[in-house]
Amino acid sequence: MFFYKIIRILKSIILLLVAFSCRQGDVKILKDNAEVVMLSPESTIDIGMLDVRHIRILDSIIICEINEEETGKCVAVYGLKDRIAKSYYTPGRGPGEVLMLYGNCVDNGSGDLIINDLAQNKLFIGPVHLMHEGLFVETDSRVVSPEPSLRVTSLCSGGGHIYASGFFEDSRIVRLDGTQWSPLADYSPQTKDPELDRFVNQAYQCFLAYNQKHKAIVAACYQSDQIEIINAANGSVRFIKGPENYEPKYKVVADHGGTLAHLPEERMGYVDVKTYGDDIYVLYSGKKHGRNAASGKEIRLINWDGKFIKRYILDREINSFDISDGKFYCSTDEGSILVYSFNN
Repeated sequence: MFFYKIIRILKSIILLLVAFSCRQGDVKILKDNAEVVMLSPESTIDIGMLDVRHIRILDSIIICEINEEETGKCVAVYGLKDRIAKSYYTPGRGPGEVLMLYGNCVDNGSGDLIINDLAQNKLFIGPVHLMHEGLFVETDSRVVSPEPSLRVTSLCSGGGHIYASGFFEDSRIVRLDGTQWSPLADYSPQTKDPELDRFVNQAYQCFLAYNQKHKAIVAACYQSDQIEIINAANGSVRFIKGPENYEPKYKVVADHGGTLAHLPEERMGYVDVKTYGDDIYVLYSGKKHGRNAASGKEIRLINWDGKFIKRYILDREINSFDISDGKFYCSTDEGSILVYSFNN
């Protein structure tokens, strides 16, 4: 009888280990054997605004974030056909007003633009073509849970859902259904240590992109050359690391419950990510913190199986990009949008 109890206990332990292994995901290290392709822009678009970032393309419309001298950060819409730029920004805490713009995404299925207000912990959702008229539907992103709030640091949208990175109920990736957030993926991005806490999640801050074909979220880490692919249905994850294979460098300062401090030797990793069919495109920095660290000249092409296919080396620095009809649309700190043609 005792023997059978031991067998049952061992079986339970094995099942737990298997379940944990599946949850934490496999890890693939990239080999540095990618083809190098040098690119020069075929055209330049001047939208008449400075510090263009977080560019998105929807049909014939460019959506981006800009810095205006009088109002600060706002969202701009530029029509590729009419060559007209329009901006939307109403500062404040009232209905429809944005206090601290921190990221946006576009739902290609619905045509909606989602704007993240980090200070008010709210999302503003509305059709792109009506955005400049202020016709937004406001969605309060305060979580209905024991946690007081969820600080959204990155967004993507697809399959009828909005996904975000942010530590909530021991989860790294969460999903918005209607007006309520729920945990989706509860893994640790620190692959050598399975414990996830808010400091680890903050150290591995990421950009998100949704892949419609594979129904998955791709997370590209800001302070590491690490990519995480999360199944949008069950939250399972797999990792693609390297080829440099470095981790965030930080310490926790013990004040006010603890604050994360980045160390001087820390390097930037991926500063933007997009998916296109079976491929993942990431903008690589590799610089230490400082001026222009959140920009780069190298767009990496990695296929869905984790093979490093190409390095696109651009002739100048960019801070974000999007893909449309075989072209990179790239934003710069100087305010111009560079258009590069590529052929895979």
